[in-house]
Amino acid sequence: MKSRLLLTTFLALLIPIAHGQDGFVVKPFAALVSMDSYTNGVAAGIGIGWPLPYFSQYMTAEAEYMKSFARMESSSGRRSFAKGAIFAALTYPFDPRIHFKGKVGLRYATYENSGTGDAGGNDIGGDFGLGAQVLLDNLRTVEIEYITSDENRFSQFLVGLRLKL
Repeated sequence: MKSRLLLTTFLALLIPIAHGQDGFVVKPFAALVSMDSYTNGVAAGIGIGWPLPYFSQYMTAEAEYMKSFARMESSSGRRSFAKGAIFAALTYPFDPRIHFKGKVGLRYATYENSGTGDAGGNDIGGDFGLGAQVLLDNLRTVEIEYITSDENRFSQFLVGLRLKL
């Protein structure tokens, strides 16, 4: 229930704001995730982004939502989660088709445990990451990112396809 509320709030707030922007992108992605001592989680998600030309031609605002579909494992049980995050990203063109990317932002994750006495909870904090983009054409870009949290409790490696609308 919490994950549906998180997704609904995410979409209701961000898509109308971003959709009016020129250069608006949508990024479906898959991610390998770990959280605390739980590892080997697999998640799918969607991200949106829009340029911030008044700051820099290389800066974008991004938001993403992901939900696990394979539970993370630990010696004490299993964990599933949903995560929403907002980022400021700086993308630098190393080559006309290859861009490097750095990002920093805030996340809110809810999680549920099974096999432990702890039912679950939520996690709020800062995220930062590095990545690369390979431009396929003017509308499609393959993106690879590694994102971790401020206290190194949450990390993800994601691969996505950015689609310019």
